[in-house]
Amino acid sequence: MHISDLVSISLELLACVERSSQRNIYFILFYFHRSGRTALHHAAANGHAECIKVLLAADASTGWSDRRGESPLHCAVTRGSKLCATVLIENDKDCVKVANREGNHPLQLAIAHKQFECIDVILKGRSINEKGLCGNNETPLHTAARYGCLECVPILLDKGMELRATNETGMSILHTAAFYDQTTFIVGILKGGGGLDPNGTDNFGRTPLHYAALGRAGNAIQALLNYNATCDRVDDMGVPPILYALKTPFSASSSKPSDVLASNWSFALQLLNSGCSLFHRDEEGNTAMHLIVHLYSVASVLDCVDAVPAAVEGNFVKLENGSLSSSGPSIPSSSSISSSPTPSPTSAVPQVPKHSGLAELVAEIGKHHHTSQMAQNFRGMTPLSLAVRFQSLHDEWGTPVDQKAHSARMQRLIRFLVECGGDPYFANVAGESAISFAAVEGNVSGIGMLLQGAKPDASQIGLSSPLHSVANAKLLSRAHVECVRYLGRIPAFLTVVKNGHTVGEAFDQRLNGSEGEQKSFLIQCRAVLRSYKCA
Repeated sequence: MHISDLVSISLELLACVERSSQRNIYFILFYFHRSGRTALHHAAANGHAECIKVLLAADASTGWSDRRGESPLHCAVTRGSKLCATVLIENDKDCVKVANREGNHPLQLAIAHKQFECIDVILKGRSINEKGLCGNNETPLHTAARYGCLECVPILLDKGMELRATNETGMSILHTAAFYDQTTFIVGILKGGGGLDPNGTDNFGRTPLHYAALGRAGNAIQALLNYNATCDRVDDMGVPPILYALKTPFSASSSKPSDVLASNWSFALQLLNSGCSLFHRDEEGNTAMHLIVHLYSVASVLDCVDAVPAAVEGNFVKLENGSLSSSGPSIPSSSSISSSPTPSPTSAVPQVPKHSGLAELVAEIGKHHHTSQMAQNFRGMTPLSLAVRFQSLHDEWGTPVDQKAHSARMQRLIRFLVECGGDPYFANVAGESAISFAAVEGNVSGIGMLLQGAKPDASQIGLSSPLHSVANAKLLSRAHVECVRYLGRIPAFLTVVKNGHTVGEAFDQRLNGSEGEQKSFLIQCRAVLRSYKCA
């Protein structure tokens, strides 16, 4: 047994050491256990105040830290030893300002472990607002909020803390409690009537509801909504809580991505059922619909579609045999969609009824802004364009677990979006549309799904010919030849002139300078076009 272990067990070891034997004292004093703890750490951790006095008299330092960065005072506070904490602080008043590797000071550990006597000892003769008592950009009240220690609040208020105190970034204790999903703390503070506003903002314009969404804190979301938190308040970047709730906060190597995806859906539905708007954007210009498409594609790539609510996947499947009329809002016809006025940013934003699943949400969005500029993110991608692109690839998550199953699932989503009013020919400023994205990827099944409705005319296509997209594809394959064969059947695609080039000229220009397999595919594409009388 190591001598430092013996010190932590019994006082007799020090009692038997002759005071004149400095060698023995120093052997105990400077021995470090494999955990990095000294005899002083062990004495503090086991409540041996008399041991601590002897070691301090022999010049032991209260500033020594173990491998976790914890000082002897951290150990004493964690145990709840008032006597040990008193001895250490009397020896060195500044030892209360030492942080461990997690950034926590002794006062924060006392609050986290609800060691009320140790709180009194640390704050004796000090102002609670003294700098250096807390780390991690917190006040003592914020630490209580982080750990959900509601019992510490009256103690800290009696010591001079203000309930409305904020940290350096303007966060109130409600912001902190919301992020860490401390529901009991939130309810206790709001029910106590201390004047804290559930819609108060920090320096970034974020409310507690924003932080609950960022922290994946479903219980906190509901608690705040119960106390009239506004679900549509946007932060300084114009982003509401629902868009944070819909983002995936894990990497492809996460152990349980299905759990995270399920929580994403759940949090979004909580906010939707509280009447939040669907037409705000995040910092990349994505609407809720963009993020829903992204979430579904991630679930499909990682083979976690079981994390998607049954109402969503079930309604996608139902589209194979009919419409959504039996399970959700009626889907408007293409004629009624085209005649619907496009909502402007200044017009009243339509609200959505309560949802039993995200399928109804998709249908509602399709009614209101299928061709609006609001449907594009800042990269010019519509939700339909994203779905088409994610059918073939997914940059962020790599190769799908089952490519065939993934493609089939995304086909259902694409068809669903088209049925809900998504426009395959709606192009961004670069002339890219959902159907052109499918053509560039050689996605024959995607093109087939997009062309299920009425054949387009020249006025719908504009400058966005998918055949030009095939001609400009970086790497051609047999799939691209099949795309040309499919698209060439529609006369409107053959007559588009883009950047001064007809479809035939675009292929001829690409053919010049090509060689090998790429040249062979281009020749085949050109032969198909000639069969459709496209010179």
